[in-house]
Amino acid sequence: MAAGVVAAVLGGRLTDDGPVEGRPSAVDVGFAQDMISHHQQAVTMSDTLAHQDNPRLRLLAEQIRSNQLMEIGQLQGLLMAWGEPLMGAAAPMEWMHEGPGRTGSHGSHPSHETTSPDETVMPGMATQAKLNELNELTGSAQATLFLRLMIRHHQGGVIMATDAAKRASTPAVKEMAQRMAFVQVEEIDRMRRMLGDESTPSAR
Repeated sequence: MAAGVVAAVLGGRLTDDGPVEGRPSAVDVGFAQDMISHHQQAVTMSDTLAHQDNPRLRLLAEQIRSNQLMEIGQLQGLLMAWGEPLMGAAAPMEWMHEGPGRTGSHGSHPSHETTSPDETVMPGMATQAKLNELNELTGSAQATLFLRLMIRHHQGGVIMATDAAKRASTPAVKEMAQRMAFVQVEEIDRMRRMLGDESTPSAR
């Protein structure tokens, strides 16, 4: 109930009949649904570092986890306010096909090394094999792989958020997407610096 009210306020002006401004388009809904799944994988990756012996990296993972969980809640609140399901029936990234000039391509992925051969997968998503490897590693090897995977994951998130910020219909999604892209670009720079500090060979 509270989440729905908050989301309604974010999504547009409230009247007795509900929000009347910024009605969601397929872009708004699809972005919200896909970004929930995208964020959930970042939370999963961050959880694997709970016992990491590098305090700087552990703190970063905790911050990423906290930010992404907060945004998941905000996105879920918007979908509830719109009366939309939390998971979409369409293939992932279909919303990026919507709008003038769209030809069915959803842009360049940051890397094919961590994505499934299935072209409908969201950009930056790690394969289950990589997630399993991350969970099994410890110490510097785990730190290196986490940074590589999360940099690519964030790059994919920036692709999605940048597109949504340009083409979403609701002010709530536009503002949220802009904020996501800004924060994730900053975190990518931070992780690249941390990766440069790692002295171990690539864990890939």
